[in-house]
Amino acid sequence: MVVSDKPLRPSRFEIIARQRAYQGFFALDVVDLRHEQFDGSWSQPIRRELFCISNAVGILPYDSRRNRVVLIEQFRTGPLGAVRDATTAQPWMIETPAGLIETGEDPEMAGRRELVEECGLTADRMELIHQFYPSPGASAERVNLFVAEVDLPVIGQSVHGLASEHEDILNHVLELEEALSWLDDGRIQGVTAVMALLWMKSSSAALQERWRAGRD
Repeated sequence: MVVSDKPLRPSRFEIIARQRAYQGFFALDVVDLRHEQFDGSWSQPIRRELFCISNAVGILPYDSRRNRVVLIEQFRTGPLGAVRDATTAQPWMIETPAGLIETGEDPEMAGRRELVEECGLTADRMELIHQFYPSPGASAERVNLFVAEVDLPVIGQSVHGLASEHEDILNHVLELEEALSWLDDGRIQGVTAVMALLWMKSSSAALQERWRAGRD
């Protein structure tokens, strides 16, 4: 290991070959590449598998007047891959509403559409929290995470989703404080919900002030 106070900032890479290995709803490419390293040299050729997927949105619906949020719960196949015995899997995940950005949509348009489809909600306004790659080692997906101003007069549960997409989505309308307790006790493992609620821990008060000023 070479230690340096000022490592170089590599910026160059070369795609040697890229081939489509699988095409379904998602796609998988095999990529041969090399890249510049922090010591200024070039890596040896490397083969990587790249999961190709459209960019996505995640949305935390938030009623700033009542300090309430919506989290959703639905069956996910991802957790099945982590266990050998399907009887021990926990595939019902608590997340935020989310979905892929469709052709012709910008991230906010996609977020508003997903709110209607998955929650039956219309956003008064949308504010971008962050953009991130949830799994950059293997996936091309980039997520745009929003908080959306909505009206949540009633605490409780309801089921939504598009039958054409086989969606069966349980909505949880709850106080922000309770949602944060779900995060703290490990009940929430969906990445968009984890990131949105961590952001709300430090930013909800300022968000309430900002939205209140916008209404006045």
